[in-house]
Amino acid sequence: MKRVVIVGAGLAGITLANQLIDKFKVTLIERGPQEGTELPEHNFLQRRFGSSNTYCYAVGGTTHLWHNGLIPLKPSSLDQGPFSNSLISTQDKIDKAASLLQFSGSYTAEYKRSLDNYRKVSSELSLNAELDTILIPNTSPLLKANDRVEIKSGCRVVGATYSGECLRSVQLAYESGEEEVFPADFFIVCAGGISSPKVLNTILPQEIKSNTSKCLIDHPMGFLGKIRVKKQYQSLFDQFVNKNVGDYTSRCGIVTKSNGLKHITYFRPAATMSNDLGVYQFKSKLGTSNLLGKIKCIFNPKILHPDILSEIFLHLTGRNISTRTFSVWFVFEQNKKSANDNHIILDSCLSNKISWSLSDTEKASYLEAIMDMEEKLAPYCDKLAFVKEDIDSYVWSAAHHSGTVEFGSEPGTVDHNFKVNGSSNLYVCDASIINEHGYSNTGLTIAQLTIKLSEYLKGLA
Repeated sequence: MKRVVIVGAGLAGITLANQLIDKFKVTLIERGPQEGTELPEHNFLQRRFGSSNTYCYAVGGTTHLWHNGLIPLKPSSLDQGPFSNSLISTQDKIDKAASLLQFSGSYTAEYKRSLDNYRKVSSELSLNAELDTILIPNTSPLLKANDRVEIKSGCRVVGATYSGECLRSVQLAYESGEEEVFPADFFIVCAGGISSPKVLNTILPQEIKSNTSKCLIDHPMGFLGKIRVKKQYQSLFDQFVNKNVGDYTSRCGIVTKSNGLKHITYFRPAATMSNDLGVYQFKSKLGTSNLLGKIKCIFNPKILHPDILSEIFLHLTGRNISTRTFSVWFVFEQNKKSANDNHIILDSCLSNKISWSLSDTEKASYLEAIMDMEEKLAPYCDKLAFVKEDIDSYVWSAAHHSGTVEFGSEPGTVDHNFKVNGSSNLYVCDASIINEHGYSNTGLTIAQLTIKLSEYLKGLA
């Protein structure tokens, strides 16, 4: 059997490895530890991603911020080009992709059923708005590699050997100081939107190397408002928030468009009308911390804030508190046109040097979306309180880092099969090749792309 080496044991790497194991000998190379968690080393050149660190679970490295929220990225919402064409070719793979991410049954059928139900509620409200829905399997988001997958953890790629355009081997350096040369027939970089450009740059021949990645895009997100709905509308708004359907939980989102960007708004039950930035930041830290971090949060007085207690109740019981007050949660789009200055520095430093910020164009679009949402909701509310100043402080990364590896024909870009131009057997398959993502979580799209690549490689076996 031919051997495939996959660099990165996150969502893309794990799902690819599990699909290829029947046709190939598969080895996963993971920088993180065999057990425990890892905090990636980030050096932010502009603004931080958020008020708390992201981290990875041991081998199976999926960022803890991926809560398995599945929402389709629709090709019709993207600019026509190589990435949208690749996405079109995976539309018949959505159910399989969802099953790889622990969704039971037909995702497309349940997605349609959920969206139809929300549209009925919207019709009862006479709410003139585009809706979408996210489905969240009621299982742990942690992904596991098949027992037959060989895993090399605690190591990183530091070099490569070529024969012409054929990549023959990669050189691994372990934390212990040991080094190993590892040969294979195919190599796939799945280190994520932040790390894949650096790994790829390390592997590429010297004449193809670059100093910076292409455009880094993310989903800036945050709680930017509170509403208190009129009593007669409470039961209808209750249906928009987290709804447990058995195997999964659904959530309704209202879509807004402004300045060429698309955003989505969700609702969460709340206890107060306060838009306290410190409470929002604490809420994010509580939700995104590892176990030790959560224990430390217990001793913070903010944990007794009524809004925090309502969130804890929701997470522990899966039930919403009975309330007419809701937090308004925005997930905003970035794209290459609006965020073309965002990038990763590709040097030999172990830390990731990240240049990420919100442009004036984006902040203007986000403000317009907030005001549009306020106008849409006003007829149903007794009280509204939206953040309209210092938006920058209220939003942070959704950890959907994407877009840093481009499609194209130039050396170092990828073709329609995700093969790196300038090499005959090197591929990239993860969020780094998602050049547009609208407002959609990237998990389902990544899984679709791994199916496309796995089927292609099986044809070469």
